[in-house]
Amino acid sequence: MATCATVTPAATVLHGDAYDLLPSLAPQSIDLLITSPPYWGHRTYEQDHNWNIFQDWLATGADKTDVPGYEWYRRNGGALGLEPLPDWYVAHLVEMFERFRLSLKPSGSLWINVGDTYFARWSSIRQSGRQGLGDQSRQRRRTPMGGYRQEKQLLLVPARFAIAMQERRWILRNDLIWHKPNVPPRPETDRLRLSHEHLFHFVMRPTNGRARYYYDMSETEAG
Repeated sequence: MATCATVTPAATVLHGDAYDLLPSLAPQSIDLLITSPPYWGHRTYEQDHNWNIFQDWLATGADKTDVPGYEWYRRNGGALGLEPLPDWYVAHLVEMFERFRLSLKPSGSLWINVGDTYFARWSSIRQSGRQGLGDQSRQRRRTPMGGYRQEKQLLLVPARFAIAMQERRWILRNDLIWHKPNVPPRPETDRLRLSHEHLFHFVMRPTNGRARYYYDMSETEAG
């Protein structure tokens, strides 16, 4: 349930799940949307989650290649970032940003920070903290193999998400690399560490003509 806290006479901070807060936002009222949603299969953030939700979905008569909408997923105990398959995660992110389309001004921008991960049939999901650090308890999970989901596979989640957004008429203007030089050591001896994330800049594709949005180049690049 959303709550409001007035910070200044000109600004109000809304606390709550963005999915729930959306109906309270006026159409074309957002200039800039910046977010870093939970990455797929990285952390639980101590959220409640239905670890049997894939079986629950199949019990409805759905095919294992079908993807439920985010509303069904939430209603049945699913938490964002803990989807049983990366395809579910990508679909749910796109669904959320589609809901924000009406609230984003035609001149507005959307910036999204997304990280990648490797596939493992059996994975260990930590509660919080940096990868490879901490002695907190972890959730063991089995993920079905199939198609591109193969052991040791880099899943290219950011790329799959970006392409899915493009297919929904979003214009991708930039794919910025966030370099992380202090990545903790990893136990793997047959690959390099993941030391970067993606920061995507999207704008809306208009019905006619080219996308026109606010951008101040003088504040981003010298000269």
